[in-house]
Amino acid sequence: RHKMGDYFKSLHEKVKDDEDLLVDIGQFTELIHAACNEYEGVSGQMRIGEDTDYNKHQTTKNPLEKLYHTLSQVAVEVEDEEDASEPDAHRIAYIIESIMRFGKTTALCMVFSPKGKEGKITTHLLDPGVLSGPLFSKTAGSILMSGTLYPPSMYADILALPSNLTTKTSYVSPFAGERRPVLVARDVTTKYNQRSMAMWEKMRGHIQALIDGSDDHVAVFCPSYKLMEDILGGVYFSGVTKITESRDWVKDDIDRVVARLKNERRIGNRVLLCGVFGARLSEGIDYDDGVLGSVVCIGIPNPPPSVLSDSLKEYISDKFGKQNAWRYTVTQPAVNAILQAMGRPIRSVEDRALILLLDNRNDNRTYRDCYPSAMKMNSSNEPNSTKAFASRFFRRVKRIS
Repeated sequence: RHKMGDYFKSLHEKVKDDEDLLVDIGQFTELIHAACNEYEGVSGQMRIGEDTDYNKHQTTKNPLEKLYHTLSQVAVEVEDEEDASEPDAHRIAYIIESIMRFGKTTALCMVFSPKGKEGKITTHLLDPGVLSGPLFSKTAGSILMSGTLYPPSMYADILALPSNLTTKTSYVSPFAGERRPVLVARDVTTKYNQRSMAMWEKMRGHIQALIDGSDDHVAVFCPSYKLMEDILGGVYFSGVTKITESRDWVKDDIDRVVARLKNERRIGNRVLLCGVFGARLSEGIDYDDGVLGSVVCIGIPNPPPSVLSDSLKEYISDKFGKQNAWRYTVTQPAVNAILQAMGRPIRSVEDRALILLLDNRNDNRTYRDCYPSAMKMNSSNEPNSTKAFASRFFRRVKRIS
């Protein structure tokens, strides 16, 4: 414990409060070895009268492996009415197992964060293919399908599917075009050097225009809780009641959302549902029965710079080439998060919805190439154009009942 405490203290001294640090896995492993050996009396201070023959202390397992097996066998007794949560010992065992399996490869990354009272070290497996590849190579055949994950070739690479045996196909969505048009607002962006109160006001203007030009509930998704608060927090939108996702929501809160949307629709009220890309409202909920009429996607959810993202880009660059590094680690995951949100209102062939993208970068080549090639993007240069487009769409295209 003292060794680990000293180690964390040394890591704290190397970073600022808002920075992360890449952990040397070899050094971390040696620290655990030394602590285990000292505990067993193989090294460090020996007790009086204790046998000092070093060879008698040797075991068939290295200290890391022995610690893993010990921790994985820990059992915690609880009363019948108590929750039997996973013991912390098992979580540590999983981390040690990852180090034993992948610690000598570049596929495993360990990161120290100084946040919190003592800081924390997290492990990250950069390559899912080291696990999935051997599994798929042993199967007689596999079918992998997704309505939103794109492109198939990237996922074939990442999952390490056998290249000579893999057929990759992308089909045109039956919900595209007439029943789910995409509108890009060209006068707004969340790009860092263009963020301002004036920019947020323009975005609010487009959202209000969509509300005015439509009849149903509207969902808005943002790249982060902070941006959601900056753009939508404390803002009144005419004609709707606002429901805002919270970090603290539990499953029961999420389950009540759709029921409330249906009830509000039944009594003639409209809702503006505000959430975050990658969170519960944008991916973990099924808006059935055409309960959503429109989705607004604010910005592009690119991950912030970090030692983890740098490690991932370097790993992907080495394995799949520099030409794929940025797309596989930044632009494509961000666009796929948008595609997930775009798919929320379309749950059956009867549904129809309008998608409004509030960031002009969506139509730039860097990001446009990450969308399915068959997806047509319409343009709006100001809120009045957005309202006119929405009015025409909802007047012409009705939900099939």
